[in-house]
Amino acid sequence: EKIRGLKFKDKVKVDVQTAEELRKYIKQEVDREFGTGGTEGYIRGLVKIGALKERIDFLETISAMMVSQAAAHYDPSNKTYYLLMTNVSEMAIEFVSSHELCHALQDQHFDLFNFVEMGTNRVKDNSDLDTARSSIVEGEATIVMYIWMVMDQLGVDNIRIAEASAATMVSFQAAMDMDTIISMGDKALASPELAGEWEGMIGSMQDLKNFPRFLTEQLFFQYMQGAMMVQYVKDSGGGWKAVEELYKKSPR
Repeated sequence: EKIRGLKFKDKVKVDVQTAEELRKYIKQEVDREFGTGGTEGYIRGLVKIGALKERIDFLETISAMMVSQAAAHYDPSNKTYYLLMTNVSEMAIEFVSSHELCHALQDQHFDLFNFVEMGTNRVKDNSDLDTARSSIVEGEATIVMYIWMVMDQLGVDNIRIAEASAATMVSFQAAMDMDTIISMGDKALASPELAGEWEGMIGSMQDLKNFPRFLTEQLFFQYMQGAMMVQYVKDSGGGWKAVEELYKKSPR
């Protein structure tokens, strides 16, 4: 609330979700976006243009990737924040929660279900528009998470200083490609000083090697480049109010 200048209108429901429950949720989302069994043409097209080396089971691959990467998620359809049963440290849970609670705040003010979920039904043949909308949502939450980390874990009380620090983190993050991220994870795991409490999260990043690059790039684009886009809009002079206008008139 302090970072965004917005108040929660209602309490946020919180629950715990197993990996199997997450897989069921992902299947519902895939079926909603592609229709039941509708991913075959999508995968065939990706192979045809060389984005994938060979045909894959899209649902199984996406499910495995999300189960390996996700620590939590917010479901706007039932307005619930789900913490997943993973080996994430307490410290990591706290900053992940700052990200997901930002989604709850977005939902209460900008109706995420209509903006992203139902919006997908309107743009089934325009995945760029769908990705652009998701990038607003994930980009904003990523920036809020960085600001929260600076204020809470580094003890910075001045929100302007925290925002400036977070902007630097966003630029650093957006400049990295997937190979760099994986390489940094390798080095972190090899260092007892860096691994420790973050080992579970760093290890999950290493799992990205097991999935098609096209899919991992799409997933991380929403967070990394999304944060860069939102930061650019925020810094353009309008602050968070300018970001809020993106929910009324989103990029195409």
